[in-house]
Amino acid sequence: MGLQRVHRGEDGLQSLGRVGREFHPTTSVRTLYAPDSPFMVKGSLNVAITNSERANKRPELDRGVAVAELLDTELGDDLRERFPDFDVVRGPASLTLDVGEGADGESESGFEVVLRENVFRGANAENAGPVVALCQDRIEGDGSRLGTVVRTLAEREGRSTEAVSRDWFRRYLEISLRPILWLYIERGLGVEAHQQNSVLALEEGYPDRFYYRDNQGYYFPESKYDELDDLLPGVGERAPWEFGPRRNKNLRKRCL
Repeated sequence: MGLQRVHRGEDGLQSLGRVGREFHPTTSVRTLYAPDSPFMVKGSLNVAITNSERANKRPELDRGVAVAELLDTELGDDLRERFPDFDVVRGPASLTLDVGEGADGESESGFEVVLRENVFRGANAENAGPVVALCQDRIEGDGSRLGTVVRTLAEREGRSTEAVSRDWFRRYLEISLRPILWLYIERGLGVEAHQQNSVLALEEGYPDRFYYRDNQGYYFPESKYDELDDLLPGVGERAPWEFGPRRNKNLRKRCL
């Protein structure tokens, strides 16, 4: 899909045709990917998909940039040292049109775009996909891709599918659940890592690297707010999503 440029003239918006490199939609529909681009493009889509309308809001753009900067502090260094197979896909920049503030107090133009770093280039793009695609049943009706992976491993290793499943899941928890809980409990950064926001890279069929993605899915527990502000002064004002214990507990239950 070619990116389109438009401008406002006397006759309104005019199409300037297809320009630039070719991008392709990902499973999130509104995030576009080009194998050789340093960034993925996440646009607004004013359509309800699953539980919400998929439109980017100005605070979400700011939150993504703030968290990207937070991960460049000692917090990010600590995370990478402890969990080298876990990564957060950042949204360090955004683009939009300044249309002023509307009567409803909103300032969105509908053209809000997140520039998400593209870590899936070259070898990193191989055998990587969202967990939801790994677990969902295929259209053909022959089970999930994960089921096929487990059966293939069992046959190759001469073991039962039950034994392979246990080892596979232990490895998955090691590179996903452990760092997610550590990041929240010890450092005060929560992530909504449900299956759509989780990308898993496999190596010879087993979990090898876990990626979290989503500008909208960061939150700060009240108990760690001051610590985060010490690391990056003003981060709470730029990324105002501070939740109390009950709300945090509900989010963790939904995602895990």
